[in-house]
Amino acid sequence: MMDMDIEYTNTIKFFFLDASVLVKLVLDEPQGGDIRKIAGTGTLYTTQMCVYEAYGVIKRKWKKKGIDDEQYIKANYSLSGHIRNGLINIVESSLENIDDFRRAKDIIEQYTKSNGEYLIDLSDALQLVTLKHGFFSLFGGESKPILLTTDTDLKNVAEKEGFTVRLYQGSG
Repeated sequence: MMDMDIEYTNTIKFFFLDASVLVKLVLDEPQGGDIRKIAGTGTLYTTQMCVYEAYGVIKRKWKKKGIDDEQYIKANYSLSGHIRNGLINIVESSLENIDDFRRAKDIIEQYTKSNGEYLIDLSDALQLVTLKHGFFSLFGGESKPILLTTDTDLKNVAEKEGFTVRLYQGSG
């Protein structure tokens, strides 16, 4: 019998991408390179709602002349290609599931600014519900999902809810 030194690892890295991070992933923006670097270090996930939101942000940047026609087409094509080719995986949370909306509403209402405005929106809250109550809630330790965002308020709420978060802001 042959003696083999085989090293096993039980760690799987899961990254959940907020819409803001999806946009930085496909546009040449500050911190985009850092976000692209993590793509090879784990498995990327997002919700369908975040994908729709990202397409809307890309369109708004194009309409406001923040990006030109070529960048607009390239970003849309790149985002759809990442999804089509399995680089970014969609976690389907049923938008018809009233329990998910109730949970999201509870999270939204729990975290407000001093003036009564909500800190996060429905898309953000539904992403947290997906992480908290979906399949990925079963993972812990080094395999616990990491939420990637550029939104400081989402980061703060997610951390208070017990999630690990990486915030991408600023230039460079």
